[in-house]
Amino acid sequence: MRNLHILTLPRATSGWLWAGILVLLLAACGTLEAQPPSSERSTEPVASSTEHAYIATVDVTDTDTPAAIAAAYGGEVVVWRPEAGFAILGLPAPDEAIDTLDRPTDRPGTRTNLPMPANAVRNEDAFSVPQFDDAVALSVSAWAGSVSAWAGGVNAWAGGVNAWAGGVNNPFPGNEDYWQQMQLGQAQDATTNLGQGVTIAIIDTGLDLDHVAFTERLAPSGDWLDLVGGDAYPHEGYEEACIWRAGPNCKQWSTVKTGDGPFFGHGTGVAGVALQAAPNATLLPIRVLNSWGHGSATDVAKAIDHAIERGADVINLSLGTFEPVAAIDQMVAYAGELGIAVVMASGNTGDKNVWYPAATAAGPDYPHAISVGSVDAADVKSWFSTYGLLETLAPGEGISTLYPGDALAYAIGTSFATPWVTGTVALILGDGGFLADASPTVVAESDGIDHLNPSWAGLLGSGRLNTLKAVNQALN
Repeated sequence: MRNLHILTLPRATSGWLWAGILVLLLAACGTLEAQPPSSERSTEPVASSTEHAYIATVDVTDTDTPAAIAAAYGGEVVVWRPEAGFAILGLPAPDEAIDTLDRPTDRPGTRTNLPMPANAVRNEDAFSVPQFDDAVALSVSAWAGSVSAWAGGVNAWAGGVNAWAGGVNNPFPGNEDYWQQMQLGQAQDATTNLGQGVTIAIIDTGLDLDHVAFTERLAPSGDWLDLVGGDAYPHEGYEEACIWRAGPNCKQWSTVKTGDGPFFGHGTGVAGVALQAAPNATLLPIRVLNSWGHGSATDVAKAIDHAIERGADVINLSLGTFEPVAAIDQMVAYAGELGIAVVMASGNTGDKNVWYPAATAAGPDYPHAISVGSVDAADVKSWFSTYGLLETLAPGEGISTLYPGDALAYAIGTSFATPWVTGTVALILGDGGFLADASPTVVAESDGIDHLNPSWAGLLGSGRLNTLKAVNQALN
């Protein structure tokens, strides 16, 4: 069984809420034999790691080499950044019979000459969808929008939020109140480029790369990455598969889902929200979670590193883990040092146990990272949203967004609150705003909501996202 540091999408612990962001009203199909890759699919394999029991970060210099460091610790280098003075390692278990780390004592036969790093943590089932992201697909329907309308940004809804009031030509029914709450339509009217030229890395379960709404919105396919499938095709949607085989020949092909887990469509839903906020932004899909919402910390580290290499301006992490992972915190900090914003979901357990890396990023040492919780349409903290180590909140209940198969669904969870903030940062950067202003301003210009949440007063960061105020302040 593969050892994973579970990346979880913020999810709730009870019943259907645990089902994940987009638990759609669709029946899952069985395990089927997929058709060969389409012509769009890269045949270039992605180097797969050995099964790592631990992940750690170590100091390195420009005189070190990956081979020497790997040999010294008896592991595998998954991120190599000597210019920043660190490397990230995937490490084997010192002794599978021992459940706890005895740091920094070395164990014979597992290291060449160095002990297990003190910051090493289990890489097993660590990251996942924020506990509860119940993409509660209250319903699934065909997407009413067109590619040309989407590409036109705010013009698609004829002047922004005003057109939404009557529900005319509204490609995302049900989000009108949320747009007004954040003053998103007005913010789009106040910008020129609507995120054009800004690349948003969606590190998640993958995207439905064939969804009509993503036409002309995806980064070049050579930049894509699938660390779950081990290739460069992070597709989570539908494909032709053999459902009846007799002998060596397939007797019947059918269109089936690429995954059967409860978080199928999570990444597509997250991306759909980000594009509602910044409709001309470019999406860079990186898959680190399977459709069950699980992934490894080493893959998350690789994904952030890949996003940096491929020119991402904003990274969306609608995933997390209950325990801090020093290596991931270091990657978030490093992205910020390079001028890349990282926006993270806080988790869905409804208590003060904010997920990592969001909890760490809420501290003063991470000025370009933003931790995001969820509110309802009345600015009341969502019952599932964590609180305490938060910087801002955004709508996360019953959000209309994209779903695989050219469809729409309704989603719930801090996973879906997060991309509103991601898109807001993209709006600012797209009109020439600087990251030094964008992330701090998005937080500072949030509307205070403590008076509406007396039970959580002082625990909800700066309040609820106000996109118009953030855009105006950052650009002026």
